[in-house]
Amino acid sequence: MVLTATMIAATAPTLGQAVQRIVAVVNNDVVSQHDLQNRIDLLIATANVPDTPEARQQLSGEVLQTLIVDRLKAQEARRLNITVSQEEVDRALTQIAAQLRVQPQQLKPLLEQRGAKLSTLIEQVETDIAWGKAVQRTAANQVVIGEDEIDAEAGRRLQTPGGPEFRVAEIFLPVESRSDENAVQLQAQRLIEELRRGASFPTLARTFSQGPTASAGGDLGWVRRGQLDPELDKYLEDLDRGELIGPLKTADGFRLLLMIDKRQGVEGKEGHSVLTVLQVFAPLPRQVSGAQTAATADVMRRLASGSSSCAEVETRNRGLPSPLQTNTSQVAIRDLPSELRPLVTPLKVGEAAGPLQVTNGLLLLVLCERSAPIASPEAREAARQQLAQERLAEASQRLLRELRRKALIDMRS
Repeated sequence: MVLTATMIAATAPTLGQAVQRIVAVVNNDVVSQHDLQNRIDLLIATANVPDTPEARQQLSGEVLQTLIVDRLKAQEARRLNITVSQEEVDRALTQIAAQLRVQPQQLKPLLEQRGAKLSTLIEQVETDIAWGKAVQRTAANQVVIGEDEIDAEAGRRLQTPGGPEFRVAEIFLPVESRSDENAVQLQAQRLIEELRRGASFPTLARTFSQGPTASAGGDLGWVRRGQLDPELDKYLEDLDRGELIGPLKTADGFRLLLMIDKRQGVEGKEGHSVLTVLQVFAPLPRQVSGAQTAATADVMRRLASGSSSCAEVETRNRGLPSPLQTNTSQVAIRDLPSELRPLVTPLKVGEAAGPLQVTNGLLLLVLCERSAPIASPEAREAARQQLAQERLAEASQRLLRELRRKALIDMRS
């Protein structure tokens, strides 16, 4: 018993020192071994990473770097007197619980069962929310989006109406200087290896990504070709659901890309084309023979045959012994009756659909002009949000680089 007591007395201070050992000092804030251990525990508990000494050793350096970044972010938020409400934290925790496929009230017991603490997750969430507010406040003047920019972005989104849409997520690792490039690429490679072994993409995104959607697990939402960096965009159509790709080098760093889902876009979902249509109507008596109907239809077909414009059709019509009734109107594709939409939408200028049997006669539709798609209010708002998100992401990287440049960071072995 004396020997046992002596051993406990000798080892207890050593354990306490290990828990409180300082691994880094960021300005005046300390990162302890205990802080690092808690964050590694959280990552293993939520990312489906194997809990082995080798995995912990490999994660240690990378997680420490995220803690240092978090200290810088928290310090800047404190300097700006930014606060985070309980409601904001609860919303974020609800989203994380959904990603882990549990109810919000099950999050704490799940983490405890896996050896992690809810308080560690809350601290991480609070830092992410506060940093987002800090960037918005600091870069408020840089994210003012002009109407012309919104028009251009919304118009670009409508260049391929009805084309494929992709729901993707990313992990973004910035390269601050050329000397960092190899280390960042190695980290990206290690992360994609973990992902291919079954690690959770949302958890690794929340922990390591420096992109604007990191707090949402890297989810970029639904995008079309042309909305992402060209180095990412070219892979979209070839990726299958659930497929990973990376590391992909872009101008500002490395990205890992996950294809969550794919779908076919719908014409008119984000906007619509306006068509100018010439309607040529031939009234027919109630009691009309089939031969008379066929003869009238033949006259109408000859009006449109080989024409290149509505003006040409109208000129031919005026040359008939008994000109037919004509009317020119504008209509949005999405407002066309469902039975006419597939007939009129594919037409080229000057081409005709019909003649069609309608009440009291025959109707010929000739396409006179097709306007460029007009963005809906919803599409314009989506374009504004995307542009603002891109500006905030750039501002976040600039601010973090500046904080790193000014910071006194002491790494302890």
